[in-house]
Amino acid sequence: MISVLLQASSIKQNHSLILREGHRNMTLRGTSVRRREDPPLLRGEGTFVGDIEFDNPAYVHYLTSTIAHAKVLSIETSTALSMPGVIDIITNADLDIGPYPSANPLFDEAMVRPLLADDRVRFVGEPVVAIVAESPSIATDAAELIEIDYQSLDVVVDAETALDSPVLLFDDTAEGNVVCRMEAEGLEVDFGSCEVVTEVRTVNNRLAPAPIETRVAAAEWRDDG
Repeated sequence: MISVLLQASSIKQNHSLILREGHRNMTLRGTSVRRREDPPLLRGEGTFVGDIEFDNPAYVHYLTSTIAHAKVLSIETSTALSMPGVIDIITNADLDIGPYPSANPLFDEAMVRPLLADDRVRFVGEPVVAIVAESPSIATDAAELIEIDYQSLDVVVDAETALDSPVLLFDDTAEGNVVCRMEAEGLEVDFGSCEVVTEVRTVNNRLAPAPIETRVAAAEWRDDG
């Protein structure tokens, strides 16, 4: 699709790129592109994580934060851990693994995220506890028995306000809420000499880069690695 779009962009605007798909002609402009993945899914030929079979599988359920910004004062897991069918319950204190590496070398390394929340949660849905059990339902039921004591902190939910907000999500490691700053050279313009100056404010939809698929994975430990 990317190569097609690049090819289409090189064509003069008074022409349409005609594609041949089956017995139907279509243009890239004003015509929806037919999906190719539907037929096997409608025939039940798709493979999903739930279709993968393992011998004696274990299932992981994550208990996530219900608060946007808070200190984690304590986590009580003993009742849930004693529940039949529960294999293990893991918190950040049980991990000997460092935080996620930065997704971009330009990002502030002081803002890296732990695999499980440590002494603070910074957004609703942040994983705090991992429950490993013999079935998904047991893991879900065990999560309801875990008690987390939070101390709520001030929040900032607007990106523009966060630039100068006194509320810092990483006040122990970072100096602000700005992940990175990028500057371009050679753009010095004397706007006073311009006949017309246009100023545009754009807002990016927060859903644009977010997939809607449920995040599920299956893994199998093998002796050969």
